[in-house]
Amino acid sequence: MGMNCVTNGVNDYSFTSRCGQIRDAQWVCHVINDFQYSSTSRLKPLFEKQLRKVKKLNPQVNSPMDMLILEEHLNSLNLSKPKNKNLFKKFADYIKSKFLKDKKDDLNRLYSIKEKIKGLADIREKCMTEAGESKQAFSALKMLDEYKQGNCYETAILAQLVLKLNGVKNARVLYLKNGSKLEHAVCVFNRDGSKFEKIENNKTIFVDPWAGKADFAGNMFKYYDSILGNNFRLKMKFDDKLEINDFAALDEVDFNKIKGRYPTLIKTGGNRKFMEK
Repeated sequence: MGMNCVTNGVNDYSFTSRCGQIRDAQWVCHVINDFQYSSTSRLKPLFEKQLRKVKKLNPQVNSPMDMLILEEHLNSLNLSKPKNKNLFKKFADYIKSKFLKDKKDDLNRLYSIKEKIKGLADIREKCMTEAGESKQAFSALKMLDEYKQGNCYETAILAQLVLKLNGVKNARVLYLKNGSKLEHAVCVFNRDGSKFEKIENNKTIFVDPWAGKADFAGNMFKYYDSILGNNFRLKMKFDDKLEINDFAALDEVDFNKIKGRYPTLIKTGGNRKFMEK
């Protein structure tokens, strides 16, 4: 399992929807994923598979795990940095591994996974500290652009930012939960321009660059359940109070600064206005 540079794995974009607003929302996913970032949460099913190969887990720990549980299991293992080995040592370790329950290569892979997860968390904390508590959009941009790392939290914030830069003022970041457990972050807006307060199919559009997809809410929930069920599980009916965030609440000076540095985030050309029905 190579751990040096793994992209989020979503590169197949479709702009063929009959709804112009969804086509534009899909463009938002495309322009954000052009940053070519890696995502630990996208790779989590592979991480879990490697962990289960090495560690016999409690049957009550159902897949998919959340990232905190995955980290707890990794921390409980005695994982040390792989050392450089000469040819004879490599051969000896290979022979020994045939008789060991936990093979060296498997433990080395888990060490790399642990470092990858910790590295993203450290970078996130660094970027958030440098940007400031109320400037999450700058922090997310820095992570994806400079460090080439980010998860659904960063991509949802950038989706909201790109939509606002292009005139969609009612875009918000929504936390999707399974009960009280936070599972995923996505950008949402109502196609009629109204304030987003609840999820309404054929009115609420999800913009999810992390998943590489934008569509009406009902279609997105089906997609999450059928395609991304190994990454997270969502409560399909939202009876609880939604957690709605405005992480791209920037002033005009900040918006102009971003437009100047990232002109590709502005949609130009075409025969219709952005988000025109």
